[in-house]
Amino acid sequence: MGGGVGTLHELTAALYYAGNIRPVPVWLAGPTALNLLSFLKQEGWLFETPTRPLGFITEIATTTDFADALTRLLTGPSGGQA
Repeated sequence: MGGGVGTLHELTAALYYAGNIRPVPVWLAGPTALNLLSFLKQEGWLFETPTRPLGFITEIATTTDFADALTRLLTGPSGGQA
């Protein structure tokens, strides 16, 4: 995630879709994405209310953590083991 205008558009579209249209998970990984999320919250563009929870957003600190979370998503909690 490079952090340009296209990134901002993609992130805001995902947040809008997940929060208003259909609940889907939104994962934000890396310093650029997390800084953008922090900015959106700080400036009041993104806020939680009782009728609009932000539980669909998962903050992931590093790309390694992202890879691990994606692997768990694809293989299930048991790591693909039966």
